[in-house]
Amino acid sequence: MAAFIAPAVGLAVGRAQGRRSVSPRSVRPCRVGVIPPPARFARPALRMATSLAKEKGTLERPYKIVVLTGDGAGPAVTDVAISVLESVGSFADIHFDFERLPYGTSGDHTAVSADTIAACERADAVLRGPQGKTRTDSAHESLRVGLGLFAQLRPVTVNEQLVAQSPLRPDIVTGTDLLVVREVSGGALPYTTDSEGDDEESASSVMSYDTAAVERIGQVALSAAGLRSGRVVNVDKADVMNVSAFWRRKLHAYFSKAAKNRPEISLDDLVR
Repeated sequence: MAAFIAPAVGLAVGRAQGRRSVSPRSVRPCRVGVIPPPARFARPALRMATSLAKEKGTLERPYKIVVLTGDGAGPAVTDVAISVLESVGSFADIHFDFERLPYGTSGDHTAVSADTIAACERADAVLRGPQGKTRTDSAHESLRVGLGLFAQLRPVTVNEQLVAQSPLRPDIVTGTDLLVVREVSGGALPYTTDSEGDDEESASSVMSYDTAAVERIGQVALSAAGLRSGRVVNVDKADVMNVSAFWRRKLHAYFSKAAKNRPEISLDDLVR
């Protein structure tokens, strides 16, 4: 399987070993609901969860999960997610300790407090619900900066039962197995003072990357590719944007060094 890596858009890491390749052109960005994973993934996932619970997840040492319910539909979404975790825990004898903390407009005038960020750093995992009622005081952005987060991993698979529902041909969709590695700390995404939107007639956002930012997301894609097919596809706009041309140069330079003695790793560009 391949991996796509992109600036504020995505790097894609290829398919799992032994499965046929699918052209990156057949994958389009979309926002989808939660779909149960194929049955073939259920047992390995359960074995992995059980293995992780050998040292933690016991009644005496439960996994500590901070729950940030968010606002709007956030509380309803996180409640369902918690119920799923509790059901899995009951079935696999894995124990969780949930701590709900203020987040977004559910908080007290602060999108994310310092105490909330500190609790997230101490936790084994953070379950974050949607937040978006206050764009100028984004809890999501504050949390990302506070925890130093920069990579978003988006697995793309298609259930066999849903192949016929796709607008793409079955031979393109069947067996799709991709991992999109999306850089989310830089580019034009952060809501900063460099982003101007008060003028009703115009708006602008500054996009910038440095070498360190490109290399660290490249490292994530490289590590993921090593566990998959080894193929990485870079998605950028180097043909029309200077910042993307910089991204591509630095990414290829990093892979030339980091994957120098790893012939199983390849890096291609979606846009020539």
